[in-house]
Amino acid sequence: MKYFTQLYFQVALISLFTLFSNYAQAEYKFGDPEYLLDGTVLYYQYQSGDAVRVQFADGKARYEWVAGPKKGSGDENIPYNSRQIDENVYLVQWLQKERPDFLTLHIDLNRRVIFSSGIMRYGTAEQFVVFDGGIIQGVQTEE
Repeated sequence: MKYFTQLYFQVALISLFTLFSNYAQAEYKFGDPEYLLDGTVLYYQYQSGDAVRVQFADGKARYEWVAGPKKGSGDENIPYNSRQIDENVYLVQWLQKERPDFLTLHIDLNRRVIFSSGIMRYGTAEQFVVFDGGIIQGVQTEE
C-alpha cells in the first residue's frame, strides 16, 4: 500500500509540474516586435510650439512636422516597436540607422500626453539629445 501511495504522489506531482509548466510557457517571446499602434495617427504639440503628426501602419512609423521651424520635414517607412504598459499607454521606439537617430516615445492616450527621449545623430559631431513632453491634440484610429 505504501508503494501505491508514493507512486500516486509522484504521478500527481509530475502532473502538476507539467500543468504549470505549460502555463508558464507563453507564446510571446520577450523582444519580439509588436506593432500595437498600427492604424493610429497622432497629432501632438510640444511646449515649444513645434507640432508633429505621426502615423503608424504595417509596423512602420511616418512623421511630419506640422508646426515650428521644421514644418514640412519628416520621414517615413521607419520600423518601430511598441509595448503596452497600461491601458491606452504605450512605449514606442525606433531606430533610424541612416540618420542615425534613436527615439523612444511614451504615449498616454488616457491623459493625452506624450513624452520623447532620444539620441539624435548619435556618434556624429552633430549628436544631440531629445527629452521633451507634449500634448496630444488629436488621435485617429482605424475602426
